[in-house]
Amino acid sequence: MLSFAKDPYIVVAMSFMMGLVMTFAVRRFAWKYDFVARPKSDRWHNRPTAMLGGAAIFLATAGAFVLFVPLTRSSLIIFGGIVAGLLWEVTRHVLV
Repeated sequence: MLSFAKDPYIVVAMSFMMGLVMTFAVRRFAWKYDFVARPKSDRWHNRPTAMLGGAAIFLATAGAFVLFVPLTRSSLIIFGGIVAGLLWEVTRHVLV
């Protein structure tokens, strides 16, 4: 964990900045590789709109987690559960 991470205002500001940076980076990626929603009659927008906004939010949240959450056993368990949930579909049925 970084030494300045004890001040909650700095953590919030840094997380917000990571969100902005990731949003613009993912938007540029979406336009470059044609991940855009084209205007259709069932959509509200009149111009092509970049998609993958959820990926930007996820990357900013994961980055904030890695930078600001202290590395303890519980944080490793949480991170491991997230990775397992992304990699294996079988873990979805564990809570049923």
